[in-house]
Amino acid sequence: MHPVLLRIGPINLYTYGALLAVAFLMGIYLAMRAAEREGIKTEFVADLGILVMLSAIVGARLFYVVFYDFQNTLENPGQLFKLQQTGLVFYGGLIFAAVAGVVFSKLKGVSIPVVMDIAVPGIALGQSIGRIGCFMSGCCYGAPTWVSWAVKFPHLDQLRHPTQIYESLVTFGIFLALIRFRGRKTRPGQVAWLYVVMYAATRFAIEFVRGDNPQALFGLTVSQVISLLALIAVLPLGYFIWFARDGGRSGADAPEESGGRADA
Repeated sequence: MHPVLLRIGPINLYTYGALLAVAFLMGIYLAMRAAEREGIKTEFVADLGILVMLSAIVGARLFYVVFYDFQNTLENPGQLFKLQQTGLVFYGGLIFAAVAGVVFSKLKGVSIPVVMDIAVPGIALGQSIGRIGCFMSGCCYGAPTWVSWAVKFPHLDQLRHPTQIYESLVTFGIFLALIRFRGRKTRPGQVAWLYVVMYAATRFAIEFVRGDNPQALFGLTVSQVISLLALIAVLPLGYFIWFARDGGRSGADAPEESGGRADA
């Protein structure tokens, strides 16, 4: 563990926060590069990136408080604003960011499926970077195990699965798969659909060896429940995204999926 990256007098720069910032910046940079290829103004992506970043932090923090730290936050309200090291839930951030992105894109008249395809590779890469921050801080750790690659965290008394590294590797693999597929898609929304399916499935599996998430429903954790709901919601959409007829028009020239330029 290396929770503090740098100390300058009384100021601590936390590894988790620093890598989280890098993750956001990399995600925005990749989205800008992709937006240029889709004919979307980079100014739109920059504005969207700031909105999404703020929404993600709010959503991730609220999910953590509601599902994991509600009583403590009620007794100590000041804890709500302490983000120096941990206390964020990815799914909460993703949901809030997605809602903010959809609303902003709609207001600006930019195709929502195109924007989602632009964003998800950067999200996957950001997750991969962010989970390294989790590993350095010792949060999001795994269940006790005796596998040869088990890790001993200083604040825990048993060897643990390095679930942070598992997810970092998986999401980096998802990032590479999305980048490879992006140039072959036949319709907007396919890249985003693949991301949701791949991440929800792998997150559901990884949760079985997490050691810090209590069971929430039917023996499943909160993240597993959300993963299942995500799969139930998006799998049926796969037919329309991949196979449904669209009157002979491709995603590139259909009016609602044109990826037209932002108004701003």
